[in-house]
Parts: sequence; structure tokens; C-alpha cells
Amino acid sequence: MSVDLNLIKEFRIFSSILDNPEAIRMIADIIEVRHFPAGEPLITEGETGDEMFLLISGAVRVVKLTRNAEEYTVAEHKAENRPIFGELALMDADRRSASIRALEDSLTYVVHRDAFHQFGDQHPEIALPITREIAKVLCRHLRMVNADVILLFDALVNEIETSQL
Repeated sequence: MSVDLNLIKEFRIFSSILDNPEAIRMIADIIEVRHFPAGEPLITEGETGDEMFLLISGAVRVVKLTRNAEEYTVAEHKAENRPIFGELALMDADRRSASIRALEDSLTYVVHRDAFHQFGDQHPEIALPITREIAKVLCRHLRMVNADVILLFDALVNEIETSQL
């Protein structure tokens, strides 16, 4: 299956190159199309990864493990919202911070770190704006995590204050 150039344009991270058909084609050249049957993991928490995924069709569930190795759902994403995940893997080679599993048969576009870095070396004028858009995604995620930490801290303080009464 080949990469649909029009679908690439629907992802916010490529918004800076929408008016550049050649850039869209070059991005398509570094994308791999991959299908995941329902229930299959795309990403496994704790494993190292070097791929970013763009969800083209289907739906996925993001899960994390507790200290007791119990899974809890963090989020669910549907393809029509054009989510990306695994974007940290384009930046570094650290372990995956969550697992992602296909809720239904899902089609993804996959970008490998090495291919993206090589593309960036060859076409910095195209890759830099894309990298900035990925950074915006990471900033949104960080802000959500910060809000969660504050919420948890407030709940902990409240619990401590209540238990001391």
C-alpha cells in the first residue's frame, strides 16, 4: 500500500509544508505503511523505540502500568482526529513511556528516527518546521502532565490535612 499525500496534509505536524507539494512527496518517501490488527501492540512501555506513528485509520488505546503491573487506560485515540504517538522516539533513544494497542484494525504511517534525521540533514528547511510542530505536541503533553502532577499534589496535601484532623 502506498502513502496517500492528501492524508499526510491532514496531520498538524506537517502544517508548515502544506503549500509545498515536493516537500510532502519527500516526506512520503520516508514513511512506511503498517497495519495492526485489533489487540496488537504498536508500542510497548519500557521497550526502546525509534519510530513515530501517525494513525490513518482505526483506533488505539494508550495504557500505562502501575507499580503493581496493573494496566490503566491513559487515553484512546481515533484516526479521524489524526493523532501521532511515539514522537519522543524521533528525538532520543530512551524507553517508551506507555504502551499503545490497536482497539480495532488500524493503519499507520511510520517514520523512523534514522530516516527523519537523514531527511533533516539533507532538507533542514523542511525538517525544522516539522520538528517545531512535534515540539509543540511535546509541550502540550508536558503541560497536561504538569496539570496532573499539581492535581495529585493537591489531593495528597488534602489527604494529609484531613488525616491529621
